Formats: sequence, C-alpha cells, structure tokens
Amino acid sequence: MNKHEEVEVSSLSNCDFCKKSTLVDGKTKQGPWANMCEDHFLIHGIGLGLGKGQKLVLKKGGTNVWKKEEERILYSY
Repeated sequence: MNKHEEVEVSSLSNCDFCKKSTLVDGKTKQGPWANMCEDHFLIHGIGLGLGKGQKLVLKKGGTNVWKKEEERILYSY
C-alpha cells in the first residue's frame, strides 16, 4: 500500500453523511473533504492517495474495522 493511502488514528469519528464509523478521510466529488463510511466513500469519494483520501487504520490496541472485501472495493478505483 502506498504511504499516502492510509493513516493511523487513535479513534474513529463518525461519517459526516450518516454517523456510522468513519473509514476514510477524503475529498468528495463535490470538492470538500469529509469523514466517510464505506458506503458514502463509494458514492462521494474520489479514491485513495495524495490529494484524494486516506484509509483510517486504528493504532495498535484498537480494532481494525476493515475487511478484505472492503479493501477490494476501495482499490478498484
């Protein structure tokens, strides 16, 4: 994974669209950046990487909420 595609965080905030757990902090197709759950990232996000968005990964001691299927979907961009 590219170093600009993920960032470690100590906790996850809520999606700006629906209040589910945030999985991506990224730029939207509308322009502004937002905290997004998987569903809203697929609708509004422009991808992962420098200037696009970062996958949020919990630091050690947390629980990684990403599943293999979710990673496959995100990397199909």
